[in-house]
Amino acid sequence: MAELNLLGLFNNVDPTAEAINRLHQMGISDDQITVISGAPYRADVLGRPHVHGRVGCAAASGALLGILTAGILTVGLFLLYPLVQGGQPIVPIPPSLIVFFEVTMLGTMWASFLGLLVLSKFPNFKGEPYDVRITDGYIGVEVKVDESLGDQVEKAFMDEHAVEVQRSQPRPLIDQKFRLFWGTVGGGLTVLVVLALLFWYDVIPLHFPSNMVEQDSFAYEQGPRLAAPAAAVPVQGPAVIAGVPASEPLPSSPDSVQRGQVLFGMDCIPCHGPTGVGNGRVSAFFNPKPADLTSSAVQSLSSDRIFMVITDGYGLMPSIAENLSPEERWDVINYVRTLKK
Repeated sequence: MAELNLLGLFNNVDPTAEAINRLHQMGISDDQITVISGAPYRADVLGRPHVHGRVGCAAASGALLGILTAGILTVGLFLLYPLVQGGQPIVPIPPSLIVFFEVTMLGTMWASFLGLLVLSKFPNFKGEPYDVRITDGYIGVEVKVDESLGDQVEKAFMDEHAVEVQRSQPRPLIDQKFRLFWGTVGGGLTVLVVLALLFWYDVIPLHFPSNMVEQDSFAYEQGPRLAAPAAAVPVQGPAVIAGVPASEPLPSSPDSVQRGQVLFGMDCIPCHGPTGVGNGRVSAFFNPKPADLTSSAVQSLSSDRIFMVITDGYGLMPSIAENLSPEERWDVINYVRTLKK
C-alpha cells in the first residue's frame, strides 16, 4: 500500500493529547507520529514517551577523539622525535594542557554539530507537510500511515476537534529541489576541477611568491658586490669622529700586547720587519723606507696619532683599517709601545 501523510491542526493541548491517544489505540506507534509546535511542550503533557537525545553521546565521542588527537600531537610526536632543549622535559606540561583543551573543545563542538545534523536527518528533501498557522500557536500532529488507515486517522482527528486535516503524498527523495541542489554542487565541483587542471598544466599561468628563489643573488664572498657609500657608518660603529678616534685607548695589558703582537705579525711585518725597525721583506721597494717603529720619533707620537696613521695611512703607507677593527688597532699600538730601543 502507498504511504499517506496526514497533518491535523489543533488550537489547544488537551484535544491534541486526546488525538494522539486515539492514534495509539489504533495501533499507530510513536515513530509514525510527529508533533510540530512553536512551544516546547513536554512529552508527558501530550501523552508521549520521553525521548533521550543522542547529541550528548556524539559530543562525548568528539571529546574523546579530541583528547586522543591532542595526545598524539603533544606526547606521541615528541616521543617519536625527542628534542631536548635547555634542560626542559621532552613533553612540556603547561603548553600541552593548552593544546589538550583547545583540541578537545574543537572535537566536542564539531561532533555536536555533525551529530545534530545526522540525528535530525538534515538535509531533508522530502518536503514534510507544514502549515504556517503553527507559528501562530496552533499544534500540528503529523501521521505517516498506509492509505487504508487514512480515513480512520482523519475521523479520529475530527472527533477530537481538529481545526483542519490535510492529506499529502510523500514526495520521492530525488525531487526537483534535490536535483537542483546536487546539480549546483556537481557543477561547482566540475568548474573547480577544470580550473585546477588549467592551472596545473600552465594553460592559465599562476605565479606564486618564490621567496627570491628565482631572483638573481650572490653567494657569500661572490662578486660583484656594491661598496658601501663613503659616508656610511660601519655596523660596529664609527672608527673616527671629527679626525680623532671614536673610541678610548685600550689599557695596556699582557693580553692586549699578545693580541697586538699576533696582529702585527700578520699586517705590519712585511714592511716594518719582525722587530719593527723598517727592514721588512718588501721595504726595499719603498723610497723613503718604512718608518722605524722603535725610534724616538715614532715612540713620542701620541696613541691617537698612531691610531689615525693606521686608519688613514701616511705617505706611502696605506690604510690598514680594512684589516683591523678599532679594538685591534689599539692592541697593535700597545704592542708597538713595547718596541722601544
